[in-house]
Amino acid sequence: MPTTAEIIITAEGVRKSNLAVVKKTAVILIALVAMLMQSCNSNTVYDQNLFLPEDGWHYKNRAAFDIEITDTTHYHNFFINLRITPDYEYSNLYVLVYAKSPTGDSTMTREELKLAEADGRWTGKGSASIITYRIPIAEKFVPKKAGIYHFEIEQNMRTNTLKDVVNIGMAVEKGDVVF
Repeated sequence: MPTTAEIIITAEGVRKSNLAVVKKTAVILIALVAMLMQSCNSNTVYDQNLFLPEDGWHYKNRAAFDIEITDTTHYHNFFINLRITPDYEYSNLYVLVYAKSPTGDSTMTREELKLAEADGRWTGKGSASIITYRIPIAEKFVPKKAGIYHFEIEQNMRTNTLKDVVNIGMAVEKGDVVF
């Protein structure tokens, strides 16, 4: 028969385990609602978010996105979608963005995603469990050719594995007609 101390320790372990499941479920539900709300924009051409491993985002694990652009008569605005927990320990996130167009042209740019004010306040939208960002990386882009534009995003911080990044994604919105 277990002692009272063993019962208390076991009950505490179950409580912690249940709390972890509730937190994970809340993060997933918030992410899904945010994705649904963003997809309501009629100018949205693409909006995809990838869940990152719980143990962190390793720099070798690039997030890949194939975005079909069919309209070359309008400007297009490209965004990085990001979701972090309040435990994320930095005020920014450096990423390398690799792009390849249907014509075969390739580019690589380093982007700094500013996530917090100097006083530590997060600049994104969110709640106590997740903070959401939609950060422009290319505005008024004019596609030369319709087709699949391939993007890869690599975290480029000084740590190999970045903790507390829940999702990384991309969005594209169609803008005004090109004159």
